[in-house]
Amino acid sequence: PDPIVNQGGGHIGTTVQPRPDPIPDPIVNQRGGHIGTTVQPRPDPDPTPIEPPEKSINLGIQLGAVAIFGLLAGGIYTYFQSHTNPVTEISSLKQQLKYPECIASAEQITANNSNFDRAQKLLNECRLSYAIDLKAKDRLVEAIDMVKKIPSSSHVYSEAQQRLKEWTVF
Repeated sequence: PDPIVNQGGGHIGTTVQPRPDPIPDPIVNQRGGHIGTTVQPRPDPDPTPIEPPEKSINLGIQLGAVAIFGLLAGGIYTYFQSHTNPVTEISSLKQQLKYPECIASAEQITANNSNFDRAQKLLNECRLSYAIDLKAKDRLVEAIDMVKKIPSSSHVYSEAQQRLKEWTVF
């Protein structure tokens, strides 16, 4: 606002500047003749305050960072779960009835690995389950070949031998 001063320099009031895009109103005399125009500010169409764009950009960046962090954390967790304990992966494949994948994963565990004994146990369980599955699908020759791979030291050997006897009796 600009101050209004008298000739002596004393303050007598303040002027209010109109908004940059005013709406003109005609001023008319008593007979309806046009004398001039007054300027009134244009009303705000929406009195709701608008949030500065910096805040919404910052919020978007923060949400994006949280999402990326979550994906990375989940990926790292999954990676370490599957790579630090292969027995967990093999067991999961067995539970999902993915016997060929279970067998292939268990066969990758070498004798110098601390998980070898547990992996061998799961390997032979998967072999027996896969053989039973193959037999149910009328793939008898493959079922017999699979059950013959189970060593006598396995805890499922006696069941494997029983199945072999059943399947080879004609």
